[in-house]
Amino acid sequence: MFATQPSLPQWSELGEQLSGPNGESKRVEILARLDALEARANSTLRSPDCTEPMRVEALIRALGHAREIATKVFKPVDLSAL
Repeated sequence: MFATQPSLPQWSELGEQLSGPNGESKRVEILARLDALEARANSTLRSPDCTEPMRVEALIRALGHAREIATKVFKPVDLSAL
């Protein structure tokens, strides 16, 4: 169907990092970044200066979904069972 694979260097590079010898540390790094973003969003939400709480709450929900996806998708795949 496709003559060539799409050129997505950022995703290709991430895939190489995740499948390489330091894949687990890359997974931990990604999840840590998501945790840091969520902590900042929660801090902003609790701030009396928060002008758009609904947007911040939506961001927190999106970060939760991103964490679920990252946890499931970035796991190494064992192809030996196929």
